[in-house]
Amino acid sequence: MGKALHPGGLVPTHRFEFERDQAGLWTGSQEYHCQQADLARVLPPRGAPHYLMPFLGVAKVKISGFQQKLIVLNVTYAGFQAS
Repeated sequence: MGKALHPGGLVPTHRFEFERDQAGLWTGSQEYHCQQADLARVLPPRGAPHYLMPFLGVAKVKISGFQQKLIVLNVTYAGFQAS
């Protein structure tokens, strides 16, 4: 098996979901991956905006191992009440 190619940095995957509840509060999650060596540099800080939905900020990050020194991050976002 060959070495995995990775462009570097924090790379979003196709796994994401966002929802608005009955009160109008937006929440969601996005899966990313990065190289293990880059984790400390690319780890999104609390409150950092989502790249497509900047009104959502990072609430928590869950990290899991993957393969060939790649890390999977599942980032949970919370936002404000939409009017």
